[in-house]
Amino acid sequence: MGLSLSLKDSKNVNNEIGKDLQIKKDKEVQKNILALKKCGRAIDNLSDVLYKNLDLPQSRIKRNVAKILNALIPADWMPTTVSDFIAKETHISFFMETHLRENVNNVQSTLKNLIVSAREEEEKLKDLEADIGQMETEKWNAEKIQDYVADVANISLESEINELFDNQSGLLPPKELEKKRILLIERLKANVGGRRNLIEAHGKICSLGLEVLQSGIFQYFDYMSVIRPLRVIETAAKDLVNMDKALFTAKDVVAQMTKLSVISLGIVADATAKVHTYAISSPDTANLFTEVNKVLQEKLKMLDETREKMLQLETKRREKENVVKFEKKEEENDKIQDANFKDMA
Repeated sequence: MGLSLSLKDSKNVNNEIGKDLQIKKDKEVQKNILALKKCGRAIDNLSDVLYKNLDLPQSRIKRNVAKILNALIPADWMPTTVSDFIAKETHISFFMETHLRENVNNVQSTLKNLIVSAREEEEKLKDLEADIGQMETEKWNAEKIQDYVADVANISLESEINELFDNQSGLLPPKELEKKRILLIERLKANVGGRRNLIEAHGKICSLGLEVLQSGIFQYFDYMSVIRPLRVIETAAKDLVNMDKALFTAKDVVAQMTKLSVISLGIVADATAKVHTYAISSPDTANLFTEVNKVLQEKLKMLDETREKMLQLETKRREKENVVKFEKKEEENDKIQDANFKDMA
């Protein structure tokens, strides 16, 4: 870049900026910088790539809000809750940490629900088995068994329906009634058998869930053991990439700023040499003020003359108006006198 641009050559300043960057002359350095840029972009885009390719659940709205907050709020002013939210929504390692932990907690809650459900069902089953034994011992009839089932199922039968059931039983012979009673008891026993299988299924699912939970806990432990050091390594890699780019570009920044400043100062010096021509105290300015005063004086004189003429015209108009009024008044007086003479005659 030339350092001796004159004022008339100032239009070429923009063409001179960046014209002789040292970094553009070194092809090897350009390759290195290109590689560093690719590494930096790969680190920045890692989360987006993994979210897409691993088909991980995500909220685009939350991610966009987190990116906006991260861009607007300085790190030193950012509350912990906000920084945690931003980290979780923008960096996949924080998302995966939360995702794994939530899944472990969900499985743990599921197992707890299974255990509580199995215990409750076991107690209900014991009560039902005891009640079935009582039905067989006391030989409950069909109506009583039916009332028991409705009561346990929390179903309130209308009186008309109970009456229909009673009428139906009254029409059946004792042998049929006994057969019906046994059939209802057998159906309750079948219910016990099915529920017993469900309780066993609870146990098997609990066993499987414990295996899954144990695997999840160890996986979370392994993940947290390595991810925190890896985050430090990733941050170091990103900072080193940025530092390497800065090392290559810093010299050219200094050189270009220096050269442009020197050119600008030279042009300023050329311009300053002509400043005296535009000084307010120059003879040209004094002559301008004199000319302005002269013009203003002429305009004021013309304004006075115009005002005087207007006054004269107004005076003449009023005099003429008074004459007309006087003549009209005299005419009216003459008419009055003539009328008076006529009356006297």
